[in-house]
Amino acid sequence: IQLIENQKYTQNIINSSLDIICTSDKKGNIIEFNSAAEKTFGYSYKETKNKNVELIYASKKEYKTVNKKLKEDGSFIGEIKNIRKNGELFTSFLTASVLYNEKGEEIGTMGVSRDITKLKEAKKQIIESEEKYRDLFENAIDLIQSVDMEGNILYVNEAWKKATGFSEKEIKTKNIFEIIHPDSLEKSKAIFEEIRESKEGSIRKISLDLKTKKGKKIIVEGNVSLKFKDGIPESTRSILRDITDEFWDKSLQNLYNNVAKIVTEKANALDIYEGVRQELGKIINTDVFAISYLLENKALYFPYDYDTTRKVFITTRTREKRKGLNEYFIKLGKSKILYNEDFIKLIKEGSIETFGREFAVFIGVPLKIKNKVIGIVSVQSFEDRNILDEKSQQALEFISGALALVVQRKQNENLISKQSKRLNSIIENSTHLFWTYDKNKGVTSSNKNFVKYIKTAYNKKVDFNKNITEKKRYSQGENKKFWDKKYEEAFDGKQQYFVSRRKTIKGEEVIKEVFLNPIYSNEGKIVEISGIAHDITIKTHSREKLKESLKEKEVLLKEVHHRVKNNLQVISSILNLQTSYVKDKKTLDILRESQNRIKTMSFIHESLYQSTDFSNIDFSQYIVSLSKNLVHSYGIYDELVELNLLIETVSLNLDLSIPCGLIINELVSNALKYAFSENKKGEIKIELFEKKGNVNLIVQDNGLGLPKEINYKETASLGLQLVMTLVEQIDGVITLDNTKGAKYTIIFKKEQ
Repeated sequence: IQLIENQKYTQNIINSSLDIICTSDKKGNIIEFNSAAEKTFGYSYKETKNKNVELIYASKKEYKTVNKKLKEDGSFIGEIKNIRKNGELFTSFLTASVLYNEKGEEIGTMGVSRDITKLKEAKKQIIESEEKYRDLFENAIDLIQSVDMEGNILYVNEAWKKATGFSEKEIKTKNIFEIIHPDSLEKSKAIFEEIRESKEGSIRKISLDLKTKKGKKIIVEGNVSLKFKDGIPESTRSILRDITDEFWDKSLQNLYNNVAKIVTEKANALDIYEGVRQELGKIINTDVFAISYLLENKALYFPYDYDTTRKVFITTRTREKRKGLNEYFIKLGKSKILYNEDFIKLIKEGSIETFGREFAVFIGVPLKIKNKVIGIVSVQSFEDRNILDEKSQQALEFISGALALVVQRKQNENLISKQSKRLNSIIENSTHLFWTYDKNKGVTSSNKNFVKYIKTAYNKKVDFNKNITEKKRYSQGENKKFWDKKYEEAFDGKQQYFVSRRKTIKGEEVIKEVFLNPIYSNEGKIVEISGIAHDITIKTHSREKLKESLKEKEVLLKEVHHRVKNNLQVISSILNLQTSYVKDKKTLDILRESQNRIKTMSFIHESLYQSTDFSNIDFSQYIVSLSKNLVHSYGIYDELVELNLLIETVSLNLDLSIPCGLIINELVSNALKYAFSENKKGEIKIELFEKKGNVNLIVQDNGLGLPKEINYKETASLGLQLVMTLVEQIDGVITLDNTKGAKYTIIFKKEQ
């Protein structure tokens, strides 16, 4: 009875269990199948009794695996796939063991399992959720970090690692304060202490500077909160945003605005450059900062050179152009970062020569005006190569345009100042009078000579005191009206030039040459008149005396030429009288030729006598008179010979006119005597023109031409010998074309 009671008690315990309990005999047939098993599998005990336990396995292979494990180890613990009566699969966690009797003999197996399908699904969801959030964290663009209460880094995401440059392995050994940049270390420590004291659920907004693995600073801002466990703060959690670029853009804009303000408000060049350096120093290192300017491609001028490593921080200097760093960047024409190894390489290549100390890093940025490099702005460090970087280069580039305009403007101002001083010195020391005139104020400025003249001429004092409001005028009466008219015309935009004559208070005549010119504003309006005058009293009086003297000399010269002409005509008349006593034809011809030569020279003097210009003779008109007179002198040819004159207007001086006249006389005379057969009509053509500074004289006929045996340059003919001599005298060249009559071409320079 007691045994039966014990079995019933055990059966009640088994059926009350929430776990699945299934036992089988040695052959694997089910002998026990509790209520939890019936509920889970959908079978009743009667349906499973004496059936092989394989019935509830989803896979025969898995069933064999469990049996093999039981035989080998006597037990099995693990997950298996089961199948319900309705064919539905589920996962269970099975703990199975071999059953033995009192003798130690194997009598069967017992398995205790639980349906873990929902548990696995929940676990899976948890894992997926964790992976999802982890993936979200890892792929977030924000920097996410978790730090324990001592500052040791527990977790950072990929964005954090990428921003700082540290690897996962390196981060595990780091404390957050090793990653904080020195610039914000103290502030960060204070914030961390405040956060440690904060309450659960509170969120603190922070901004701090992190230091990358390479030592660069990145600026972050975001929220940080405490993570509590059992009411005790365990760690801090931070979500931060990298605002380095945003902060940098704002810094650049502030830099530009502040530089523009400095340039506008300050006038002194050194004050401007120092202000620019200080503003630039707020965002990059400017311990060694310099500006250079190229002077006429010959030298370099340093209007500002700042160096904390020297005893004298700020200097200005000029040096000759050489193969230095500044010259290298001027030639390069673009900005660049040079490290020490780059510098050494350039030296070896011969691109630059070393002067002074070697640097660790150097940044040069060209200063350009209309795409032309005028100089260089540079920063450098002799010790720390990482103190300057691409951001430093960008900052210099950002202000280089404005700085170039300032440097050029200051150089122009220096140049203008020097030129102004020179011009002022010229004006003040000049014998000329310089002044400016305003329509309402009168004379507004002048040089010392103007002041002196006003005192001498008008016995008045020139005063430019601003407190004096009356119009400053010095002329009076008719003279004042004359000047008012001239000023009025100048204010209408017309330049004025005139000669002024007046008597001083001492009664002396003063003659001045005066120029009045409008002065225009930037808007194109005439605001004042500039006046320049210089004394031409002595020059005018001398010119007047000279004119009188010239008139007397002109009369005398005309008289000389008139008398020479008369004397030549007397000689011609004597020769003409002589012909009446000569019967020999050859002698008569000689006398006639001599008479024509004399007349030729006489015509020249007659032209000069009638001319108002003794330096030049209208040779064109002279040829017309001479040629007609020659044809007329050989009366028998008047009707047989036709003169064809192609004469341009050419003026010659006396030294060229007489030889040319005699040349024409000889060539025309020869043509009249020898070119044409008896009673045969012919043409004599004379051309005169200028071409490229040379005078071209052509005398030709359409007659018989020169006999072939005669060399015109070496002939016994007195006339042609005379022609050759005269051509040589005027440095000319003579050629003969004897194909269709005789054509002589003489070319000589007009100006000799």
